[in-house]
Amino acid sequence: MKLRLNVLLRVVITALSVYSTSATYAALIRYDFQVIGNAAESEILGEGFLIYDDTVVVSSGNGWPYVGPNLLHTFRFTWNGIDYDESTANGGAAYFFPDGTPKTFLFGNDCNDVGACGATVGSTDWVMGLAFDPLQGGIFYALPDLPGYFENTVIFTGPTQVPGPPALFLFCGGLATMSSLIGKK
Repeated sequence: MKLRLNVLLRVVITALSVYSTSATYAALIRYDFQVIGNAAESEILGEGFLIYDDTVVVSSGNGWPYVGPNLLHTFRFTWNGIDYDESTANGGAAYFFPDGTPKTFLFGNDCNDVGACGATVGSTDWVMGLAFDPLQGGIFYALPDLPGYFENTVIFTGPTQVPGPPALFLFCGGLATMSSLIGKK
């Protein structure tokens, strides 16, 4: 019994320490998106989601952009048979209104350290833009076997807040309660 109480106490202390730091924990904000064909708007050419960390708002300050790598916390996008994630969608820029609400995001798979993204003819490069007011977007891209550049509409839905440490605290509390109830059998 003493061992179970000791384990329960450790779980509760760990959960409380996580919860106590959650005030400084970033909110993770998710947007889902689909790239649709311009001729046939029902044709889905690619889809995915992005999650950004709201600390980029603090970093950008009064409407100035947050620029560079690590703009996206999590990113999943399949485009032209290639799977992209936050390490391959390597940067861009995020602009925010002075009150911290997002204004525009620009990101792609060929971006430099100052937030500029581009596409090279004959490559698999792409650049995606997202405007928040109203919620709309677009993708500008090149294809490896065709000359020129192409663009399509991107439909974004969201935002959805991703659960953070408070949800973890509730989970740990539930786990501790369950273990104490099991111990009373």
